[in-house]
Amino acid sequence: MDNTYEVAIVGGGVCGTSLLYTISNYTNIKRIVLIEKESDVAIINTAQHSNSQTIHFLDIETKYTLAQAKTVNSGESLVKNYLHP
Repeated sequence: MDNTYEVAIVGGGVCGTSLLYTISNYTNIKRIVLIEKESDVAIINTAQHSNSQTIHFLDIETKYTLAQAKTVNSGESLVKNYLHP
């Protein structure tokens, strides 16, 4: 078996699996490998102790304290204002 790949994606979270889908469906790249340390893909971001790295405008993840929510909201506002000047 030839273990030569054109693209190696490290991490099977939301970003890694999305990248795999995009490359495999919208490019001519055929030899792609997805490397994931867990037993399945996209399982860590749904864990209570993990941050899914998503940005929420006008709402907040419920696991944050009020102080954490204020800090995150401040950062989200910066991103929102940058994207929509």
